[in-house]
Amino acid sequence: MSVVVVNLPDDAPITKLGEFAGTAISYSKAWYNYFPNADIGLENMASLTKITRPTDTAQLVLRLSLLATIALFNILFLSAATASSSHEMTGRISAFGAYNDSFDSWLVGSWGRFETGSDYSDHNIDYFNELQFQYSYENDLMGLDLHVQYRNNSDNSGQDFGLVELKAFTHWELDKDKLLTLTAGQFFLPTTMENIDSFWESPYTLTFSSINSWIATEFRPIGIDMGFETITDAGNRFSHALTLFGGNDSMGTQLAWQGWMYHHRRSVSGEELPLPNLKALGSGGAFAEQADFGSTSFGKDLDNRIGYALRSSYSIPDELILQATWVDNRGDRNLHSGEYSWDTRFAMAGMEWHPLIGWVVAAEFMQGSTGMGAESGPHVDVDFWSGYLLASYNTLQWRYTLRLDRFLNEDRDHTPYDLNEDSGESYTFAAFWEYPNSNIRFGLEAIHTVTKRLRVTPKGFFKDGNASQYLLMASYTF
Repeated sequence: MSVVVVNLPDDAPITKLGEFAGTAISYSKAWYNYFPNADIGLENMASLTKITRPTDTAQLVLRLSLLATIALFNILFLSAATASSSHEMTGRISAFGAYNDSFDSWLVGSWGRFETGSDYSDHNIDYFNELQFQYSYENDLMGLDLHVQYRNNSDNSGQDFGLVELKAFTHWELDKDKLLTLTAGQFFLPTTMENIDSFWESPYTLTFSSINSWIATEFRPIGIDMGFETITDAGNRFSHALTLFGGNDSMGTQLAWQGWMYHHRRSVSGEELPLPNLKALGSGGAFAEQADFGSTSFGKDLDNRIGYALRSSYSIPDELILQATWVDNRGDRNLHSGEYSWDTRFAMAGMEWHPLIGWVVAAEFMQGSTGMGAESGPHVDVDFWSGYLLASYNTLQWRYTLRLDRFLNEDRDHTPYDLNEDSGESYTFAAFWEYPNSNIRFGLEAIHTVTKRLRVTPKGFFKDGNASQYLLMASYTF
């Protein structure tokens, strides 16, 4: 991803703005795969909505999301000269040290549930570093957010650099107590009760819960989000939203074949994620046609089918948030150029409560199913659920958090040599220290997992068990 900064005079012609939009898009590698005619000006933007095949409905949504983003880009820059506006660039450098007794990381195709580990589940010391960068622009009409990251792991696993989010947004006040919002691009759904800080970070723990570790790995809608919010006389808020998205067809691959994880990383657009060495994925296995590199986190749409999400929330400012979400990617379960389109759907419920000054109680629960392949042949069908409950206390300098997390995958297909059972729980304690009004933060965390996972490898059955990890972190925000 390249960022192009253009200073335009007040009388800049529309065609120049169109050239800027085309240039910005052509530099976006993740989106360029969708739109071979991306380098266009405003005069031929309408060609984006052309459908070449009757089944290209998901491509239409992706193209419309790009069209909306371009339109918002251009209105942004057209209005910049007359509307009050603000630019903000923020970043965070973090260094982590890890000590654990886990298997080597899932990021190298092994069985560890953490980001680092040892080949033989021995005691292991490792490190990883990251740089998060966000650019935000906003005026009276709309705004833009760009979030990229660079990560370095001691075993060189995972993609180093990439795009986390890129979205344009606007809103309309229908009345003093009614608001319409529109967001277009690649973005996290605002469902989490945990990862509420800048850069989609958690203020409570270093590793994300099992729910948000999975979402950070495999779910990043690429499309359009439309929301409606009302505010009561008492200041309480009701909101409802619809999201139409594509580019998330492989969602469920890691969850079914690998299992639940605990980590502190966000996959980037188009990132190739490894899969474990399973008998069903090997030569002659039931799913030998799955690409050798593994699966793509999110990126090019595979089956040209629109996914959607619905969510509603109720909030009392500084006291309570309740939220419910339904997600269905509507995958067609077929193989597309070496990757299966998984049919994944789930419901989520979340809560954040502030019972006393300094205290936060948060919880999320998810239940759903994922699967691929025709039922008449080898296929995967997994029912899953996961949930966590955390309590956190914040003083002037310290924050302490306890989190209980549980999960379950239940294999429903009984395809030979393809067991996808996974169950377990984890216990996490984290503490952070930050001097008031400073940019430096230190954290430590201990997490213990008690899990049972059954898989069939070319060498026989694999069954894992308990693991512990201790993390130290230092970060600087600028």
